[in-house]
Parts: sequence; C-alpha cells; structure tokens
Amino acid sequence: MSAIVVSDLVSVRHRGKYMAVMLTAYLLGAVSGPLLGGVLVQAGAWRWVFWLPVPFGVVSFLVLAFFLKGKVRDADSSRRERLRRVDYGGNVVLTAATGSMLYAVTYGGSEYLWSDARIIASLTAGVLGLGLFLLLERHLSRRSSSNNAVEPVMPLRLLNHREGATVAAGAFASSLLSNWANFLLPVYFQGVRMSTPSRAGVQLLPIVAVAVPASIVSVVLVSKLGRYKVLHVAGFAGMCVACGLFSILDAASGDEEWILMEVLFSLGLGMVINTLLPAFQGAVGESDQAVATSTFTFVQSLANIWSVTMPASIFNNRFGALAGRISDEQVRAQLGGGRAYGFATRAFLEGLQEKARVEVVDVFGEAVSGVWYVAAGIAGVAALLACAEGEVVLREKLETDFALEEKVGGEVKVDERSSSK
Repeated sequence: MSAIVVSDLVSVRHRGKYMAVMLTAYLLGAVSGPLLGGVLVQAGAWRWVFWLPVPFGVVSFLVLAFFLKGKVRDADSSRRERLRRVDYGGNVVLTAATGSMLYAVTYGGSEYLWSDARIIASLTAGVLGLGLFLLLERHLSRRSSSNNAVEPVMPLRLLNHREGATVAAGAFASSLLSNWANFLLPVYFQGVRMSTPSRAGVQLLPIVAVAVPASIVSVVLVSKLGRYKVLHVAGFAGMCVACGLFSILDAASGDEEWILMEVLFSLGLGMVINTLLPAFQGAVGESDQAVATSTFTFVQSLANIWSVTMPASIFNNRFGALAGRISDEQVRAQLGGGRAYGFATRAFLEGLQEKARVEVVDVFGEAVSGVWYVAAGIAGVAALLACAEGEVVLREKLETDFALEEKVGGEVKVDERSSSK
C-alpha cells in the first residue's frame, strides 16, 4: 500500500528518494527482528513473536488515519459507480487460489508429508485457480475499454510486452531468491554448524546489513541517472555467483567464508529488489500506476509462497537420495518421508549419538548444497532475462488524479502543486 501511495504522488524518476526513506525504516525492523525472534524462540516465548507487532500496527493505523489525507481530483463518477467496476470475481478466485497454495506450503512437510493427498490436492487446486484467474482477467481486459466495464485486478496488458514480462520475471526471481536465502541459511547454520536459533539470527545479519544500504544507494542512483538495466544484470549475476559459492559451505567452513558470501549475495539483492518496481511502472502509462504496483506486489507474493515450497521439497528429496549414508535405521526412518527439513535444528542433533550426529550433519550439508545449485540456476536465468530488458526513459512529470489534503488558514484544501518533483 505504501508503494501505491508513493506511485500516485511522486513521478517514476523521483520515487527512489521516497523509497529510500521507507527502506531505512525497514532496516530497523530487519536488523532487530531476527535477533529478537531468535531470543524469544530459544526462551520458549515464541507466542510473543505474534503479539509484539500489535502495538506497532495500532500506532501505524492511527498515524495513517490522522495524517494521510488523500482526495481524488475531479472524480467523474460516484462511489457506487466505482464500486460496480471492482473485479469481485477476480478477487474471489485469486484469494481462493492463493489460500489453497498457502495451506499446502504451511502444512506440507510439517503436519503432513509433501506426498500426502491433501497437500497435492491443495497445490493443484491453487495452480488451477491461478489459471482460471488469468483466463478471467484476459476476458475482462478485452471488455475494459467501456467506461462502465469491470476493471480487472491484473490487466494482462501490463505483461504483454518485453519490458513488462522481463521485469515481472525479475521481480519473481528476486523475491524467490531473497526468501530462499532467509529459509535455507538457517538450515545450514542450525543443521550443519549446530548454531542456536538466536545465533542463527545473528549469522543472518550480514544479509540485512548490506542489502538494505545497497538497495537505498541503488534506488537513489536510479532517481539521479534514470538507468536501471545495468543494476539488474549485475545484481542477478552477483546472486548467481553467491548461490554457487553457498553450495561449497560445510561444517568446517570458516566464519569469514559465509560472511563474504552473504555480503556478495546481499549486494546483488540490493541492486534489484527495489529498482525493479520503477522499471515496471515506467513501462506503463500513468493511469495504470496503481494497478501496476499491485500486480508487481502480487508477483512478489506469489514468489514468496514458492520460496518455501521449492527449497523444502528439493532439500527433502536430496536428503532422501543420500539417507543411505545414515547407519542408524531408526534415525533414518525418523528423517525420511519428507520430514528432514523440519529436523534441521541443533536441538534435534544434540539428542543423537555421536556417530549418527556426524552422519546426519554430513547428509544435511550435501542436501543444502543441492538446493543452492537450483538457486544459482534461477539467478543465472534472471540475469539473462535482465540482459533482454528494454530500458525505458523514466518520466519526471506526474499526471495523477490523486492529491493530498492540506490545511491552509484553517481550511482544508487539495494540493494542486505540480507533481513533477
């Protein structure tokens, strides 16, 4: 939502400066979150992870309610007419499809095996639902030329040209790889290096400490220079190399090795994670800015779903192929059937006999390496697609129907100033 507000009030060329402010706020939470979360989990107070955001949410809601006063300039339709144009069918189908996939990735590998019929059915229903959603959006896009027609949630015209398609693919890949690292590195730290949850949170800090500043610098460069393609190519190439290097980590690797690899990965991630949106918005007209932002966010959200399923599935399959190295049949059976991912913790390993622990750690390490090979391939494909981007000129002038309300002499007025700032 914050990205949509900024896109309605600031030109594409200059949005980077405002995104940098938002990223600074994100940095505070990203640095403190893993540390605090790890401490709470280790102390057995994990429920507080869900309670702590509540006061921050309440304060944020009050700030928005009192200070964000927006208005549509010269609205040419009533509220009832605008509500009639909402794509309710698309929203329902999309929500149901996404919920079905979320159910699968939430309970697959924990409550049920990935091969369980309920998980397979849920994933299948989610994928088919997405297909139905795209067909529905295609139908609505053909009829949206009429003033009274329903406006599709995700107009496919945003993706039917090279720039939109390649940048959307980059958005999917960047979100996928970002969460891939956040899910897989703790498996390495806890399941191979036998770190505690709180220490694993500390070991993730190099990613946050480098990625966010790199992202701030990147979006400012886009604002100053109006160029982004070189950042996308270099960023995905850097992540490709970093993922390949992650695959060689094992229990004997030194701290300096994984720290340098995290720094390289974070530099690449910072170059792309927040410069893709201006590129996507720059490829469409001003009237499509809000829907382009929501479409971009949806692509990222879809990647977030698969960023859990894919590494967990690859890890479990790889572990199953190597499980014969574990001599203890009871331990092998306990970790089999797609359950290995959930047992990659120090607490589990400390409960094993020395011989079994060494064997399990060795298999965990090789299974993690196999997952990084796939990540490197995804980053490599994304780098090639970035080379195919058609760099567009980012507009410095903004034409929008939205404005902020300001109090002038005790009266509320709509800000009519030029938005080409």
